[in-house]
Amino acid sequence: MAIEQSPTTPTLETARYFSTKDINVPTIFSRLIDTEIDFCTCLQQCVPPLPAFTDEIGADFYKNDRFRMFMNVIPAGTTVLKIVQDNGTEYNVAGPTYGNQYTATDVFTYEFLFFKIWNVIGYGIYKFVLTNLNGASEVVQSDESPWFNLSKYSDKAAHGTVRIETKQKGKLFSGLKYINPIIIDYYSQQIRFRGYLVYSGHSINNSGLQLNSSERSRIQIKDQILPAYRLTLKLASAPQIAQTLFDYLLANDVAISDYSIFNHTIDPRNYSAQKLRSIPLTAISADFDPNHKNIKKTYTFDMEYSEKNIFKINN
Repeated sequence: MAIEQSPTTPTLETARYFSTKDINVPTIFSRLIDTEIDFCTCLQQCVPPLPAFTDEIGADFYKNDRFRMFMNVIPAGTTVLKIVQDNGTEYNVAGPTYGNQYTATDVFTYEFLFFKIWNVIGYGIYKFVLTNLNGASEVVQSDESPWFNLSKYSDKAAHGTVRIETKQKGKLFSGLKYINPIIIDYYSQQIRFRGYLVYSGHSINNSGLQLNSSERSRIQIKDQILPAYRLTLKLASAPQIAQTLFDYLLANDVAISDYSIFNHTIDPRNYSAQKLRSIPLTAISADFDPNHKNIKKTYTFDMEYSEKNIFKINN
């Protein structure tokens, strides 16, 4: 608190008085009332929902996202699937209203199409909750997705995001069993993160016969190029990225689409490609900063091109 005081007498002592410090002046401190404070450092530790897009038409594969809920259920049980909005509103899910539903004796899977969600509910922040009940209506297991922020697609809005696209089959001994194929023998998945995919270079394997001649010329047998990419997923929380780490990236087929407006686009399948779309990749290593101070981490994956067909032979 500042106190303003004007001199009452124009004496030389006045200037000296206002240029010195008195440490014996009594001070009154206001006491703050103790209040219950929500322990949340949101300015630094908030977890934004994952991005999801639709172009409001629904036909373009790369402008319309989807997400699949999958569960190995008990044969005699029932399943309850809901869309939960961030304001607490819940929507029961059954049939094709919000996507594609497939069921079998011990498998339940529902592929949400964000175009359909927008068409019925609109834009907003959503998550999906899948619950398996036994014959007595008791909860056997429950699973929920990350939160998604559904918004309209534009190149500008999608800039700085990547989409992981997978097709899965087989058994994860640490998790889900992708068994009893329905319609097709794969279970597909998509999930979008903030991040980017870049072409990080390539290695070359040459196999040839060196002639023992004066020219020491070489006969080509097989020369191969092995493209490499680097995938960065920026500031994802553990619930957002865990299944990607231990399930989706172990899929039989993994493809990555990058939505950066400016990128050095190298696609071995299309020399004139303008965008990195569904590049077939396999993760070979992962790295992040291990510390206990942040609930969000940035992961970096070294990826190799899955199709080993970039080579030349002469027979």
